[in-house]
Amino acid sequence: MIANPVHFVAVWEPMSILTEIEEPIAIEDGASDYRAVSALAVTGLVLGALSLLALENVVFCLISVVAVVVNWLALRKIHREWPALTGRPLALAGLALALIFGLSAPFVPLGYERVDRAQAMEAARGWFEALRENHPDVAHQWTRPRWKRVNVGESVPGYYAARWGKRDMNWFLEQPAVHVLLNLGKTAHVRYFRNVASETSEDTRTIIDVYAVTLKREQETISFFVQLTVTKRFDIMNRSWSWEVSTFKILSSPPDALQESGDAV
Repeated sequence: MIANPVHFVAVWEPMSILTEIEEPIAIEDGASDYRAVSALAVTGLVLGALSLLALENVVFCLISVVAVVVNWLALRKIHREWPALTGRPLALAGLALALIFGLSAPFVPLGYERVDRAQAMEAARGWFEALRENHPDVAHQWTRPRWKRVNVGESVPGYYAARWGKRDMNWFLEQPAVHVLLNLGKTAHVRYFRNVASETSEDTRTIIDVYAVTLKREQETISFFVQLTVTKRFDIMNRSWSWEVSTFKILSSPPDALQESGDAV
């Protein structure tokens, strides 16, 4: 005999997890934190860096002017649209570069001029000193480009003992300025007087200076003036510049009335 079957009634109840799923899930939205970088600020920074070209040629100062305007506009735009628009550090950096390079550019040629003048005077000093010490061979070497001079370790007197060296030396000794300075020797005192001209071309730099030569004889002081043309040439083979005393002459009359510097050579 079979016992009465037991009947089970299934009662469905919603699970708590379903309730939890029904609650909205927060999704992080990174797009809401995005802030655009000003294109003007990026452009201004690039132009500010390009303002470096103004140090090479003053014409490129126009780039500095454009860079200042662009960065100033970028700063105004960022100020109006902040915080949606960023890039203020970029604009400030571009503005600083443009001002530094642009304002420095006009003074760079003056610096080059001072350096060239100093180097030209150094070449002239070597030429005068060699004649004063009775070394015309060394003085003649100062009249040649560096790549045509006697190499280090070689004999300068040996070069002028050769036929071509004798020819160069004979011509050199016949020049009036050389002849007079050699005869005066250490009794002559040379000092820089004034600059006559400065010229620049693509591959040369020429400086013409006047030097005063003074000597004392008994109780009398005698002075005359020597004009030197010192030229800087570019050596293509060695990729370097070289100074040489290209011309020299005694002036028949004193230079224009300008105050002498009194710098001894």
